[in-house]
Amino acid sequence: MMILTYTGQPVNGPPVREYKTCWQELSMPDLLRSVVLFVAAGLCEIGDGYLVWLWASRFLNATVEAISKELRLKSESEEGF
Repeated sequence: MMILTYTGQPVNGPPVREYKTCWQELSMPDLLRSVVLFVAAGLCEIGDGYLVWLWASRFLNATVEAISKELRLKSESEEGF
C-alpha cells in the first residue's frame, strides 16, 4: 500500500511523474502532419463515394434497363399467343 502526501507524491520512493496532455507534447510539424493527413483521408473518402456513385449510376441503370426491356419483350410475346 502506497501512502501519499497532500501533494500526491509518495512518502517513500521516487516522485510520481507528472503527465502532460497530448497537445502539450505535440510539436508543430507533427500537428500539421496530422491535420494534412486528416484532410487527405476526408478527400479520399469523398472521392471513393463519388466513384461508387458513378459506377452505380452507370452500371446499375444499364442493368435495370436491360432487365426491364427483357421483361417487356417477354410479356409482349406472351400476349401474342
